Amino acid sequence: MLRWCLLLLVLALVIIGVGWGWKALLSDLPNGTKKVTQSTADTPVYILAVGLDEEAVPAADGLAVLSVNREQEHVTLISLLPETNVAGEHDETPQLLGNAYQAGGIQALKEKVESTLHIFIPYYVVMRMPTAAQWLNSRGRIDFYVERDLYRDDDTGVVVNLRQGFQELSGEKSMEYVRYREDGASSLARVQRQQRLIKAYLQKLRYHYASVNYMYAYYYWNPDETNISAGDAADMARFLTDLPEKNWHYYITPGQYISTEGGGYWRIDPIAVQTIIGLTLRPDAAQN
Repeated sequence: MLRWCLLLLVLALVIIGVGWGWKALLSDLPNGTKKVTQSTADTPVYILAVGLDEEAVPAADGLAVLSVNREQEHVTLISLLPETNVAGEHDETPQLLGNAYQAGGIQALKEKVESTLHIFIPYYVVMRMPTAAQWLNSRGRIDFYVERDLYRDDDTGVVVNLRQGFQELSGEKSMEYVRYREDGASSLARVQRQQRLIKAYLQKLRYHYASVNYMYAYYYWNPDETNISAGDAADMARFLTDLPEKNWHYYITPGQYISTEGGGYWRIDPIAVQTIIGLTLRPDAAQN
């Protein structure tokens, strides 16, 4: 009897292994994705992460560049403000970074981010809010402290309604938290909230084995747009959540908010931005 039980167990493991292997093979077939690779130990992989708003013609409402150096075990998250002015020096009116997606999709937006940071970004992930909420829900609610009451409504009804205090945020409530923006101000505070939530989410993932994070990421990988395969996304999730917290660094593109009659824009400090990019190339400097 014991022998038959062991045989059935081995057979089940083989079937599961073949299933996962076949799924991985299918996910890496040519479908617009390309292999995520690091060319040299000194050159990190840059990934553009984009969150879209809910307009009929969406704009980029959340922007971040993830710098991943697997060789040196170092990760940097650089958040950009969507209202960053990317107009040329001879343009009379500001051109907001987030609106580049409306004009030409992910390629146009990626080119603007690359010219702003002066780096090449080969990979991208784009999610609308329902997609991002579904992704967060795949791992359950996030234990989180909401620092104050956040409330906003519009013509369609209440869009943000959060009370101050410790609570468990669903994916939908997490989206409310990161989308809230103060009237007549830059999105700096909102970007800071986004980074707070990212840190809390990563902390939640660290409670699980890296292999478990791999499987969940593989199964639920379904962005609205990406050139990263499910297999590479799962491998990245395993690496990121297994990385010690001290090897993570977070930045927001430095600059100044300029108020205008049209709502204002963020003018970045190009020298300070290049200092941050330099830290992605020299992880040891960021630790000093």
